[in-house]
Amino acid sequence: MHELASAIENRGLKVGKAMYRELTGLRKPVFDKSNILHWPVLLLYAEVMSSDFIEDFCETDMFTVHLDMISFYMKCLFTFSLY
Repeated sequence: MHELASAIENRGLKVGKAMYRELTGLRKPVFDKSNILHWPVLLLYAEVMSSDFIEDFCETDMFTVHLDMISFYMKCLFTFSLY
């Protein structure tokens, strides 16, 4: 846990109090052997009362990749529900 705290501090990140535990469970950030942080990320869509949870969002990932994946799955679900 000390390595994780040091990695967060060295990156100049400020971490607040955990929120939405009922949606994310007990997932916590992880610091891997390659010195990369992995975060649990919760995306909230208030306008449609929905959410998406990414359990392992690598700090080197770009949001667009994850959003494209979510968009793809949503299109598939919508397409299949029409038939």
